[in-house]
This record gives sequence, C-alpha cells and structure tokens, in this order.
Amino acid sequence: MFRATDQQLQSLLITAEKLSHHYAKKYPDIDYQEFYSIAQVAITKALQQYNPRKGKLLPRVKIFIYERFNRYINQTQVKPPCTIPKDTQEAEIIVKKILHTIRLTDKQKSAVLYYLQYKEPPKDNRHAFYNAVKKIRRIYTKSPFLENFIVEVENENRT
Repeated sequence: MFRATDQQLQSLLITAEKLSHHYAKKYPDIDYQEFYSIAQVAITKALQQYNPRKGKLLPRVKIFIYERFNRYINQTQVKPPCTIPKDTQEAEIIVKKILHTIRLTDKQKSAVLYYLQYKEPPKDNRHAFYNAVKKIRRIYTKSPFLENFIVEVENENRT
C-alpha cells in the first residue's frame, strides 16, 4: 500500500476543500460538509489503490473525488418535474417578475424577451442574451420553469 507524505496529504485535503466548495455552490441543496466527507472517503480509496508507477497522485485523486461526487448526486438528487405554464399570460407574468427582480441591462432584458417571443436568441444581441441567462441561472436555480428555459437555451447552443 502507498504511503503519502505529509505534504501530499495536505495538498490532497486542500484539493478536497476546493472541489467541495465548488460542488456546494453548484448544488446548494447539498451541504458543503457532505461533499467534504465524500471527498475524504475518495482520498482514502484513491490512496489504497494508488500505484506510483502509473502516474501522479493528485490527478488520480481528483478523478476519484469527481466520480464520488457525481455518483452521490445521481443517487440523491431528485429533480422537480419541468413544467412550462401552458397559459402564455402566466408565462409572461413569470418572466416579467424575473426581469424586474434581477438587475439586467436593457440589452439583456430585450434579448430575453426576444428569445421568449421567437424561440431563438437575437442575432445582433447574442452576447447580452447569454450573459442574462448566466445571471438568471445564478439566482433562480430552483424554478422548474426557468430550469426548462435554461435547458432549452443550452440545447440550442450545442446545435
């Protein structure tokens, strides 16, 4: 079995903290301490299986941590069903509330409204539109309507 030095253990724990903070921000429903304990378990498993002849320690530990985090998220996180309001007036009310509560520039607001009307980002204002989506995502991650809106935008980005 591999025996890590104090410096290696310290760098592994710092990496675990950083990754745990990142995932705790990304998934606010799950506590930082939960991610950190998962990372510690991943570190011990990685140290048990580590072979120095196969490469450096830190990248392998990061892979173990990422795999454990993703496995935990897939097992525990229940996503709410995505439902878009069927009534267009209801959807417009939701969007107007969002646009009034978030500080968006006029270009960003007009770009979001354009997208809702034509189901595609404005050609002349794409940068403002994607910045608005990022800002909306940071604030409203739990709304099923917005989650579906953001998924639609991301799917269009890939094509």
